[in-house]
Amino acid sequence: MAKTELHCRICWNTASWWRPTGSAREASKTYYAAHGFGHEEWLFDMTRLVDGFRYGALQPIHKLISTYEGRQIPVIYLYTRRPGANPVWIGEIRNTQVPQAEERRQVFEHFKEAGWLAEMQQELMHANIPSASENLFTPNDTFNVRFQPQDVALYPESVPVPRAHKIHRQHRYHPLLVDAEGPPPQVTVETPREVSPSSSQRLRSTELRYHPPRDGHVVDPVHDRIQKLLFETLRHTHGEAARYESNRVDLSLHLQNRTVLFEIKTERSAKQCIRLALGQLLEYAHYQRVYPRPELVVVGNCPAVSEDEEYLRLLRERYGIPVVYRFFNWETHNLDSPLA
Repeated sequence: MAKTELHCRICWNTASWWRPTGSAREASKTYYAAHGFGHEEWLFDMTRLVDGFRYGALQPIHKLISTYEGRQIPVIYLYTRRPGANPVWIGEIRNTQVPQAEERRQVFEHFKEAGWLAEMQQELMHANIPSASENLFTPNDTFNVRFQPQDVALYPESVPVPRAHKIHRQHRYHPLLVDAEGPPPQVTVETPREVSPSSSQRLRSTELRYHPPRDGHVVDPVHDRIQKLLFETLRHTHGEAARYESNRVDLSLHLQNRTVLFEIKTERSAKQCIRLALGQLLEYAHYQRVYPRPELVVVGNCPAVSEDEEYLRLLRERYGIPVVYRFFNWETHNLDSPLA
């Protein structure tokens, strides 16, 4: 059978598809319109892994489960539609496997016994989903794909789908083949360019502006969970040398001849985690010269890609900044690779 690459739609979500948010506005006759959420809203919740795999749901695969069951899909390009806006690609999953019915049933039972389905039900209630009191979790609806965290690449910025692309003509949750008409997006790093003062580029207004107050929001505890679990792991390995929020640092290791500072971020990409953490780590390390020659570790909840590693290598070699990135493994409660 020929290898198949797909475009798959997922519902809009404002929490990077870690938990349901109730933020989409869907056309009638969709699952979301009927129930107020989509099972794919937990797609990238890496806190619940089974044997190193994330089991989740894609509505387009569910619709054609008999076609894809037992197969591996080399690449799935994910796109979504923000309410009232045009479709955008948000990322891709490689080496996605579609489990057989018995495996889906076993994973469902594992989630049930671990209490994860009950937690997901609570997350629906916290998001004020109207159907939260109903039992809408089933093996086929909730678990029709599996993949490993390192095979996920969420784009740092959403990529607009060209107007001529067939995705614009598809308003339902159907899988679309990647073909000559609709090639996958090419995500590239923009080359910095100088902008002269006479450029026609629009400048931001400097007038005083007011933003309307926001409604109550849900505080996501993922950061605190990583911090607690990693601290317990470090304390088990290093004893009292592991410290929790000492001098405002998330975690730190105070060994005989080295100090390691950890800053935890839960952004949708390693690049964004590094961007937000680096300034904090440099301040913690050097502003008041508290730590002699510290090592800096950015801890994120998504794997780094080659461009991230190359960027950090450049910082180490050109500027002498001793910084590395590590992905937090939710199964082992440890970093994906040991520190040097």
